Amino acid sequence: MSFLPELVKAYEKLPVKPPFGYEVRNISYCIILKDNGHDFEIVDIRQIQNNKAFPVSLVLPASPPRTINKTPFFLWDNIDYVFGGYRLDGKTSEIQIDQQKTAKNRIFKEKHLEFLAQYEQFEIKAFCNFIKSWQPDKVQLAKLYDFIRAPDECVGNFVFAHENTYRERYLHENPVIEIIWSEIMNNWNGSEEKQGICFLSGDRGAVSRTHPKILGVAGANPTGSTLISFNEESFNSFGRKQGYNVPISKRSTHYYSTALNAFLKEKKHNTIIGNTTMVYWASSPTSEVNEKAVSIFSELVDPREEESLAGRQVKNYLQAIRRGAEIPEQEFGKSVRFFVLGLVPNNSRIAVQFYWQGNFGHLVTNFQRYLSEIKVSDDPSPSIYQIVLAQAVLHNKRNIIQRMVGDLLNSILAGTPYPLSLLKNSIIRIRSDGQIRPARIAVMKAILTRNYEMEVPMALDRNFTDRGYVLGRLFAVYEHIQRRAIGNVNSSIKDKFYGLASASPQQAFRVLDSGAQKHLAKIRRAKKGSAIYFENEVGQIMELMDPNENPIPVSLNLTEQAMFGIGYYHQHNSFYMRKENSNQPEGGSDD
Repeated sequence: MSFLPELVKAYEKLPVKPPFGYEVRNISYCIILKDNGHDFEIVDIRQIQNNKAFPVSLVLPASPPRTINKTPFFLWDNIDYVFGGYRLDGKTSEIQIDQQKTAKNRIFKEKHLEFLAQYEQFEIKAFCNFIKSWQPDKVQLAKLYDFIRAPDECVGNFVFAHENTYRERYLHENPVIEIIWSEIMNNWNGSEEKQGICFLSGDRGAVSRTHPKILGVAGANPTGSTLISFNEESFNSFGRKQGYNVPISKRSTHYYSTALNAFLKEKKHNTIIGNTTMVYWASSPTSEVNEKAVSIFSELVDPREEESLAGRQVKNYLQAIRRGAEIPEQEFGKSVRFFVLGLVPNNSRIAVQFYWQGNFGHLVTNFQRYLSEIKVSDDPSPSIYQIVLAQAVLHNKRNIIQRMVGDLLNSILAGTPYPLSLLKNSIIRIRSDGQIRPARIAVMKAILTRNYEMEVPMALDRNFTDRGYVLGRLFAVYEHIQRRAIGNVNSSIKDKFYGLASASPQQAFRVLDSGAQKHLAKIRRAKKGSAIYFENEVGQIMELMDPNENPIPVSLNLTEQAMFGIGYYHQHNSFYMRKENSNQPEGGSDD
């Protein structure tokens, strides 16, 4: 778990970091209190963007986990805890009570009065008067309905402020309140506090029994999930329970969870591929270099339109990286460390799928190597998302293989061999749906290049003699001969024979050779020039076949099948490139 100490360090460099005992949460409403407590107003503080209301993020006293005793939050909470489950019936005008919600409101009252009732500060007194006097009658409920149209459907959180200081601060920002919270926060949830040596810092302090929820991981609980938890007896060791199994101090817990939540909230610090949420951050002497490194990596893993990138310098760096140039050593030297953490949902928890840390320059070098290996044409290379989507059944994002995503990303970052499951799956998917997608060809080329150290051409190489590559080219020529002879058909030779030809070529090409001769005879009668062009193409390919090397074998192994697909893709694309460049019908002139 070496990423946890790095998150603790990252907390110190956050532009906005709530101090220990506080957290950033979303708030929708503010209750404006008067001295008597009975009179109040509710202000909607949400921000309007594109005609939609979004809650604002405020630094608030940290919320304890909701346990069996339903501990309330200090000076903020949702409508059930603040107002209880009271409802004014629209037909009878009678007050209806939800006992479960009202019990939450009672806990909210009792807890705050226990810790705040003895203080005489006017804002605190107004708050205590409010929670003591809130026994809703029809007038009070009607007032609540005036402020919130449908209290039963209200999902936002509330904070408090006094009418005299509302423009300056919220109640929890009162300096007196801040001192009170620093003294009582360890006892607020009523749990026993244990001391121990922190697993991360080595300091002695109060150990976290439970850990804060992490928000923003794709596929996880939208209200948050924990990264570290022990909720079964079988997970415990030596009589320890819950977080005491891995002693991490409350302060370190606050630091790592705050940093991780901050990175998950900022789009520039995370990328989602399938159900894998990739979080990344940099560490260097200056925040400017950190921002540049994060922007560069974000664009490499999730390419966007250049207009959306911040800063011409970042664009120039990206263009240089894609050309294979080195990044400036004086700016991105060994002092720039980079961290990438892959997270996936796992029932009620969050699981770590992969983690990489190292020098940013080394990371860029590994990524440049990956980009050169997946390049199969002059067109832009497929993105990582396009590659993993091409492996999914029916090309549906719901069917993305999550383990494959993590394995691929880890290989790219660390420069290690790619998972062979990608090669096998690409071949299986082509046989299954007949789609020779660029992303599948890119994967096959990359794996052959890195894992098997094979020479693989980036574009059509008419002199490349690899057996699988040559047979793939020949198959593509036969397909185009058929299309030229009889036009587009419902089921072409690719649909019927690709799987057989790429695995058992001797069996397939016996039939394909015969069919090609018949199609050439038909073309020759109508378009002699096209027939001569295709005969020359077939002849050129045949010359590459050495009779002594078994050019059309009984079967092809996995790497040869991949070469077959690459050869087919290159030859197939060359026909359309020739057509576009010459502006004449595919297959040559008819003279």
